[in-house]
Amino acid sequence: MMSYNNVYEQASSIIQENKNNLDIITASVTDQDIIYAENRLSVTFPAEYKQFLDDYGFLIYGGMAIKGLKHEAVNSDSMFNIVWMTETERVEGLPINYLILEESGMGEWYVLDVDSERVELIDGASYEIVDELEESYNSFSDYFYKMVNEEDEINS
Repeated sequence: MMSYNNVYEQASSIIQENKNNLDIITASVTDQDIIYAENRLSVTFPAEYKQFLDDYGFLIYGGMAIKGLKHEAVNSDSMFNIVWMTETERVEGLPINYLILEESGMGEWYVLDVDSERVELIDGASYEIVDELEESYNSFSDYFYKMVNEEDEINS
């Protein structure tokens, strides 16, 4: 298994190499924004996800949209804001240790489990883990790399 930095850096390299080919939208975020979000959600983000927030804020890369933060809209009710999306789903029963990362487009969510630091695919109605081994990731970096790599292959 690759180290977090290696996997994360490979995903970032793919993004950098495709700046002219794909729509890439990111946002600025500060350390204070990250602390605010962690406090608001009563969690500590894994180091890998903090690195993502620091590098991208949030990311729209081709057809992929990973939720995060935007300094100018840290309190907004945007579908790209991890705080707003997670709080909205918590009202409906989302477990407190899950953070909404991305919609699958099939009524499912990719969530970051802050307790295990794994990314899982869950059913959007029951919040139960979908039993698909290929949609379970040991870390945010593994998830990030797979999503970026798949998007790159689709657009190659």
